[in-house]
Amino acid sequence: MNKRKSNFKEIISPIDVIPVIVILIGLLIALFFEDSAVRLIGVSVAVLGAVSLFMLISQRNSDVVRNPFPKSSEGQDFEVTTTKDYSGTRRTVENFEESFGKDDEFPMTETAYMKFESDKDKTNVQSKQETTKATSKTYVAESRASGFSYNESTSGMRIVGITKRTHSAVSIAPEDLAKSTELEEKIRIKENINNENTYTNVADNIEHYDVNEQESQQENKQIHDVEPVSQSAQTTDEFDELEEIYEVQEMEPIIEEIDGPLNTKEEIIEEQADIPIKQQTKKFTEKKIDLPISVFTEIDQILGDEPRKEFEYFLSRILIIIRSITDSRTALFLLADYDNNEFILEAFATNKPELISGKKRIPISTDILSQILGNAKPEILTDINPSAELDLIPYYNQYSQTMSFVGVPVFWGEHPVGVLCADSTSNDAYSSSTVAFLGHFTKLISALVKSYTQKYDLLQASKTLEAVNLFNYIATSSKDGAENLAETIVDSVSRIFDYQTTGVVGFNSEKQIWELKAVKSAFNYSVGQEITFEDSIVGETITSCKTLRFTSKEVRGVRHTKFEPKLESGEFISIPLRSATGVYGAMFVENVSVNHLSDFDVTILEILGIHAGNAIERMHLMESLNRSQLLNHETGLLNPTAFYKRIEEEMDRSRDMHNDLTLCIFKIDKYAALDPEKHWDRYEFAQMMVIEKVKKYLKNYEKFGQIDESTYGVLFVAKESNQVKLIAERARAEIANTVLNVDGSKFSVTLSIGIAGLSNSDHDISSFINNAGSALNKALERTNNVHLFY
Repeated sequence: MNKRKSNFKEIISPIDVIPVIVILIGLLIALFFEDSAVRLIGVSVAVLGAVSLFMLISQRNSDVVRNPFPKSSEGQDFEVTTTKDYSGTRRTVENFEESFGKDDEFPMTETAYMKFESDKDKTNVQSKQETTKATSKTYVAESRASGFSYNESTSGMRIVGITKRTHSAVSIAPEDLAKSTELEEKIRIKENINNENTYTNVADNIEHYDVNEQESQQENKQIHDVEPVSQSAQTTDEFDELEEIYEVQEMEPIIEEIDGPLNTKEEIIEEQADIPIKQQTKKFTEKKIDLPISVFTEIDQILGDEPRKEFEYFLSRILIIIRSITDSRTALFLLADYDNNEFILEAFATNKPELISGKKRIPISTDILSQILGNAKPEILTDINPSAELDLIPYYNQYSQTMSFVGVPVFWGEHPVGVLCADSTSNDAYSSSTVAFLGHFTKLISALVKSYTQKYDLLQASKTLEAVNLFNYIATSSKDGAENLAETIVDSVSRIFDYQTTGVVGFNSEKQIWELKAVKSAFNYSVGQEITFEDSIVGETITSCKTLRFTSKEVRGVRHTKFEPKLESGEFISIPLRSATGVYGAMFVENVSVNHLSDFDVTILEILGIHAGNAIERMHLMESLNRSQLLNHETGLLNPTAFYKRIEEEMDRSRDMHNDLTLCIFKIDKYAALDPEKHWDRYEFAQMMVIEKVKKYLKNYEKFGQIDESTYGVLFVAKESNQVKLIAERARAEIANTVLNVDGSKFSVTLSIGIAGLSNSDHDISSFINNAGSALNKALERTNNVHLFY
């Protein structure tokens, strides 16, 4: 139980020397005088001195004695069931859920208002204010405003008293009016600051200043204590006393306002009336509290950061408040994980952190926390048997002399999702009032859990959208986005997450092996390394089309390549690059930091894997369509696949028929005005003009096609290289003399042309095309030039 504490320095006063001297004189008379009558007088004097000393000390003791834990308000009307067994005394609150269970919406505070007796009276009041007569009869509304407070949730001050002032036709002396206005306010300051708190250390250098001790003692007899008023309390009863209001000329409320916690001094200030009055001596007791600025400020600003940190911050502050108000050694909150059948220790506040178990997850079994969660009813334990303490309270790692325990369930809708509990070394430290007190915090924690969940979901959705948009942006903005899709994936992941190693594995159709397509790592990985497909984690991911996740201790065998470095810490994750119809590779991440990836981070990587798989599938589909088509529907030219096929056919025919075969390839020269990345419309217009000009110099049986996106080729049959060079010169000159006009801008186009004839050394199409390519490179060095390969 809480013990009353007193400061003897405040009880003893210099004036106590007088009764002590009287006691000593009486004792000397009683001891050293022989006459019995004189001795009797001495004894009487000593007794009177002792009585006077006792009265003085008791009077001061009643003023300065204080309780370190203020008296809690009256608890709810709970139905409590008490049972006793070998482990201790157990009290179960039966109807807790009716008051603190389901919370569909947050309660709204009611606004206080002034109530008139009737509309007629209200009209009379307004008319009397307009007509001020000297002989009018005035009635003063009587009310008892002490202890009244407005329930406005948005107000920045607390109304602690209202004094009504009336003016009538009869003049009243200012002195009398000043005497009738007295301060009826008392501030309770809790002076015992618990500096054992684990989270905050508050200096306890509190100085007391007594302006006039004797006058303050007399004043305390006339002061009414102001108890805290709940915001949800009804105020209609106090207004019923104001119903008898008749004719009022003027009525103004006088409000005493107390400054908030921004000041380090708490003062009681009496607000004087507007009417000039005589100087009156202030009668109040000032208490000066010197607190460090760190009590009101935060060193580390966490608001606006990751939602998890905000949730833990507010939760820890709630637990600190519970420890400060109640006689508790430890206060903590545990969140229930029904999927894994265990509690998660979210936060705790204690002055004995070494006793708390290092396990963050506690199995749901038969302990008192599990029973509170299962029954959805608060429990109070007292007289706890030391041998059963660890069985009942699982968050301690050793016997901790716990004598009392209280736990209340935290609800989400109609179902409990956690337990808020506290324990104490004092026996019978908790009651039904404590359960009601903690019940309000359970609603606050429930709101925090909902807010944290919604904010976290919103952050996850935003991060997912950012990852997808970034991937699409890189893939579409880069010129080689489709071809270098693996590098696009690695770049997207590296911008969003700070991982040690990120890589992509794909299939090389030419070598018929799985290899490392792209990688970003501090280790010595190289693109093109062959992957150990059969016995590696990445190979298993591609085969099973499932995400695999292992910690450094769980990794067995090869992760991706044979000569990979050992994963000393962290975790390894492999995600398939898949679509709805197939798997096209895998993406792997090596996170060597202490902080493991969250489940949502893995979900983001899986979403990126799906988008990458769909992009690879679309790329393969477009390549397949291009290979199957003979002509480009935009230009009317042969596609590269069809053009290469016709070159091979004509090479065989030329060898059999002993005819000449010449290949002419050309490119449009690069100029700033024709840069395809900046002016694609101009470049496309120039392409179509060049194709139309070249077609005029060709026969129907001479093949015109594309080598790649920017290189074009013409295959001349039965014509020597010199003849083809003359044709190329005429076409080049005509194109160079043509002036193009696009959106008011005029410019010309030049070509660089390379020519090669088929020789006996050209055994395959590759050597034939390479010869023509060498001639083209020579022409590109000079620009607007035709070069013949010899």
